[in-house]
Amino acid sequence: MRLERCAERIQKGDKQLGLYDDAGVASDRLGNHLDAVAWMEKKKALLPSLERSSNEQRDHWYRYYANCGTFWAHEWFSKGHKWEQVGQLRKAIAMITKAIEINPNAHFGREFAQLAVLQWAEEVSNPATKEHLALGDFMGARNPEANKKKMVTGLAGLVRLGAGWESVDLFTALCTVQAESENSIAQLAKDRAMELILAGKKSLDPNVKDQQKMLEDDSSLIMLHEPSKGFVKYEFERLRHQAEAWHNRRTAFMMERLNAGRHPDWDTSFWDGWDDGPPLEVRDQFQSLNSLRTMWTWLGGLAVAGLIVGFVLIRHFRARPQVAKV
Repeated sequence: MRLERCAERIQKGDKQLGLYDDAGVASDRLGNHLDAVAWMEKKKALLPSLERSSNEQRDHWYRYYANCGTFWAHEWFSKGHKWEQVGQLRKAIAMITKAIEINPNAHFGREFAQLAVLQWAEEVSNPATKEHLALGDFMGARNPEANKKKMVTGLAGLVRLGAGWESVDLFTALCTVQAESENSIAQLAKDRAMELILAGKKSLDPNVKDQQKMLEDDSSLIMLHEPSKGFVKYEFERLRHQAEAWHNRRTAFMMERLNAGRHPDWDTSFWDGWDDGPPLEVRDQFQSLNSLRTMWTWLGGLAVAGLIVGFVLIRHFRARPQVAKV
């Protein structure tokens, strides 16, 4: 619906450059990555008419390079990320590099991580490369000036704003990077990576034969006691259930309106009546563990008290005079 609307407005002579971005992203989401590139090239043809020193033009040039580079990367990945077509990936790397030069801090630092992922993908796909680093280690080696926070922010940005939420490599990298400081978060990332592996998702690295072993090797720095691991696993499943329920409810709300011909691009009342509901309840690990300890302490105390009372009652009834049976 968005693509049809943008194409119609452009055909009628609408000069808003954002329409080309929307049409490109819509085509990309529909799996038509080369059509998405074509929309961005149409936008590029209009860009020189803008004042080069203006912030508006800088933003549109940034969007051109960031979007077009992303679309070329998606085309390469969608066709099996083969080395024979690596030219598409190299186009993507060159364009994302240019986008970062224009706006280094866009999208919460996502482009920094996106570029590292693309460079890593090029390296591991090269049949001449015999040994290479896992993604998390690669990012640190290529960007020694990047602190852990920047790396985590960039990786999380790919999950939040892109297709990274289904990437074994991204969550494994998050696990590796976080293991040195936030073990609970590292374990959470590991649990998500394992969930993806069990669902059939695979690493981009063609040399990885055993997905689960790769995950165990890259997450070996996690230092958590078994009770803490159990807590994180329980919280992961609990929060995933809440998130799925929220997602399904929101999808049903949208589809009812979309099927009626309504769309948020032109219907200002589209979201009327929607309630996000309460936020996910992310509980503090140690507070919860202390609560569990308190509960078990009380249960243990009750058990001991029960044994004492039982012992006293038994002694009492044994000491009573026996009554002859009739």
